[in-house]
Amino acid sequence: MLNLKDSTRLKEALTEAQTAVRQLPDDASVQLVLLYAAIENNHHALIDQASQALVRLAPDNPLGHYFVGIVAANNGQFEQAEAELLLAKAKGLDAAEVQRVLDGGVSQEANKQRALRLAVTFMIGWAVTGVVLFVTGLLLSRLTLIAVRRPPTADALTGAVHRGPRLP
Repeated sequence: MLNLKDSTRLKEALTEAQTAVRQLPDDASVQLVLLYAAIENNHHALIDQASQALVRLAPDNPLGHYFVGIVAANNGQFEQAEAELLLAKAKGLDAAEVQRVLDGGVSQEANKQRALRLAVTFMIGWAVTGVVLFVTGLLLSRLTLIAVRRPPTADALTGAVHRGPRLP
């Protein structure tokens, strides 16, 4: 049914695949059929569900990782998409196909996300450092003013009175 381009047959194939998954939820080959049926019917939620299940049931199957990566890219999670696509490539999926998808914008967007995260981390670090320096300066300033305003004290050994500098 999946090889035909008749939309009624494709919907029927999706229904049959969903029925098969309900009967055999832990069968990786049934999840793969559901994945193909969902792709042919452009059913994004089922593509996500079936690819996740395929990765869980058959972690060495590169197609599960490939489609988890595609779904992640469609959801804007480019770093996860890049990782899943590279994992699919490592598990035996056609390297040229994976590279085509990565070059199609996934790697570039993943790099942008990493750069943005690094920039935000740097800015937060810079702001925290500034606050720490400000508070330290404020504390040292107050301690200096307290020390300058103290009345003169006598030296315990010599009895001499020490006067600190006075501010007007």
